[in-house]
Amino acid sequence: MPNIAYVAKSDETIAVVNVDTNVVLSTIPIGFVTNWIALTSDAKKAYLANQFNNTINVLDLTSETIVAVIPLGSFNNQANQPKQIFVHPNGLAYSANVSGTVSIIDTTSDTLITTVPVGQGISDMELSPDGNYFYIVHDLAVSQFSTITNGVTNTILISNIAGDLTVSPDGQFVYVAIPGNIFFPNNLVVVVDIALSMQTATVTVGNRPEKIDINSIGSRVYVANAGSGDVSVIDVPTNTVIATIPVGTTPNFQVITPDFGSQDYVARSGGITAINSTTFTPSPVVINATPIRMVITPDGSKLIATAASTFLAIVNTQTNTLITEVELGASSGFIALAPQVSQTQELVYTTGIVMNLEDGLSLAQTVSVNVLNESYLRDVIVEVLAFAIPTLGSKTPIGHHLFLVPSDAADMKAVDVSGVANYEIQVKISGLDLANVVLSIYGLNAMGNVISDQIEQQGVLIAMPGLSFAP
Repeated sequence: MPNIAYVAKSDETIAVVNVDTNVVLSTIPIGFVTNWIALTSDAKKAYLANQFNNTINVLDLTSETIVAVIPLGSFNNQANQPKQIFVHPNGLAYSANVSGTVSIIDTTSDTLITTVPVGQGISDMELSPDGNYFYIVHDLAVSQFSTITNGVTNTILISNIAGDLTVSPDGQFVYVAIPGNIFFPNNLVVVVDIALSMQTATVTVGNRPEKIDINSIGSRVYVANAGSGDVSVIDVPTNTVIATIPVGTTPNFQVITPDFGSQDYVARSGGITAINSTTFTPSPVVINATPIRMVITPDGSKLIATAASTFLAIVNTQTNTLITEVELGASSGFIALAPQVSQTQELVYTTGIVMNLEDGLSLAQTVSVNVLNESYLRDVIVEVLAFAIPTLGSKTPIGHHLFLVPSDAADMKAVDVSGVANYEIQVKISGLDLANVVLSIYGLNAMGNVISDQIEQQGVLIAMPGLSFAP
């Protein structure tokens, strides 16, 4: 699939740009300036935040027309202005609102299901690697919001007012930037241990940390400090700053390459700085404007930057040089890349119905889903759905995992099937290189031993066109 970017513009339109050929395919009038664009996994619809009207507008990407407007209402006499939107594989869209709430939308009917209070002062929301939780920072807390129960399951207090956050690839830690403000700046990052449900460390970084991200292998956290004009690099095992790298005036956004994090690109006043993660060497990337937002193509070959000018900047990440400027006719802000998933890049399997009852007792207590990624170049995304299968009636979801398996690595997720008479496990593997992915599924008894007739190697799993909740 080509790399297609959807770019919000100041003239109340969205530009559709093929960033492989650097051509504007179309310009879609939407009637407002959106601050967030979230696309469905099939790239058929986009959910657009409209803070001015407290609505989410649904854009059909085939007809390029707005097909629904979803009012978000208010909470405690404060408008639910959408700040961030995420479309989840469970078929729901989640909007983090300025009012301190999360609105949940059914993407099939494009209707508001409910709005859940979280806490005043929401500054950022990020999805956990397994897809089971959103982590939301607000005021002096990090809230854990379940995508299974669609409610807040835990709130962890932190020592300072939160800013940006990032979640470690294993889902064990949340790192929160504490920026303060321009009059009373701060210089801290707090580390929250999810299992312990508490703040476990505080790291001193540069002045006014605005943006925080972690590399794909979870070894280093990068903090862009707007006040001091530098990036602090935190070593994850020790929670210590191992490098402070000058990048220029007012850095306020960054993106890390999707490999092991070989480069960190930092948006600053007047341009971009590329940081080599091995040598910590900064290099200027000249784009002739101040960047607003940035994305990197899934193969890591191009950096795409919106700018406070009338063009979209396309940068070669191998040479860190400008490839071209794509003229848009107006300044641009938020940018989203269409998902790079097609049937040729996706494998879906099911175990079929596995009988798990003998003499009235469950044989397997847990099911182990094991993924080995033998590719040395490409990461893969894995989604696991587990269902209890009754003798009569519809199957019931009992487990869901969404996670990344890096190149040359393995991972395992467990599903609790204790008390389940029959079960089904579905697994979807997505990526650019699937030939070297090995999948195996085992039923384990209470002692952790493999049940001989519940061994499902990849060769005997049943291929299916896509994940399905159908009976």
